[in-house]
Amino acid sequence: MRPPPFQITVRLPVSFGTYFLAEEESPLEDNGVEQIFNTNTLGTVTGEGHAAFMAGTHTGDIILTLTASDSEPPLNLSDWDIVVDLTYISPRGEAVIIKSGGEEHPDLRGRSPMRGVPGKYKIRAHARGRSAGHLAEGQFPGDQEPPEHHLICVWPAPHADEGETVHQTDSFADT
Repeated sequence: MRPPPFQITVRLPVSFGTYFLAEEESPLEDNGVEQIFNTNTLGTVTGEGHAAFMAGTHTGDIILTLTASDSEPPLNLSDWDIVVDLTYISPRGEAVIIKSGGEEHPDLRGRSPMRGVPGKYKIRAHARGRSAGHLAEGQFPGDQEPPEHHLICVWPAPHADEGETVHQTDSFADT
């Protein structure tokens, strides 16, 4: 039986503007960052059990909300600069958010949006403030909220088509 849906928000440190959703045993050597710029500039699936995401902030914190649900959430374009759906295969059902250094955020440790169930999923990645995050470069007081926000929504999609759907895009890669 699948555990209940959840939502958690953290202040996620990024370096080199990247973070990942990956199974623990997935190799991070080819982290997929180069592929992002050949697709939608926000995220890409680089293989089974591994997706890479691009922040505007090169080194510093972003706000990340991770949600796991049992069905597709409503599509919200008004609050976000870029929204992309990706198809993701989770071999073990244990993918977690990994910082660019390869470690889990302590508040996200063991919080897999797949909730222990292997299979095919959809990831809806949202971002706003990537250009502001790029310009701020982590140069804001520790008690001030970072200007960049990401929302990663994950739900089971056993019959989903492969590939990605770009619902809305920003001009971050042009900056």
